[in-house]
Amino acid sequence: MTQTLPQVAHEHHERLLHRVNGMPEIADNLLTAKAEDAVRGLDDLSAFLTGTLVPHVDSAERTLYPELERMFQNRHSMAP
Repeated sequence: MTQTLPQVAHEHHERLLHRVNGMPEIADNLLTAKAEDAVRGLDDLSAFLTGTLVPHVDSAERTLYPELERMFQNRHSMAP
């Protein structure tokens, strides 16, 4: 079965949200985990942020937001 673009986008954002929602747990583990486990968690988080989340946001800001702004007739609805 072929997925629609909205379905693919929803699944992609669910995966991102799952990782973002896990950030507080990683922070909490800094207080209780063994050093090597804490470092592993931070390394994994850093890889996610720099390799996935930041490029995703940059791409949306460069491509999606300008197009949405054009569609909304330059009402500056994408400024926030």
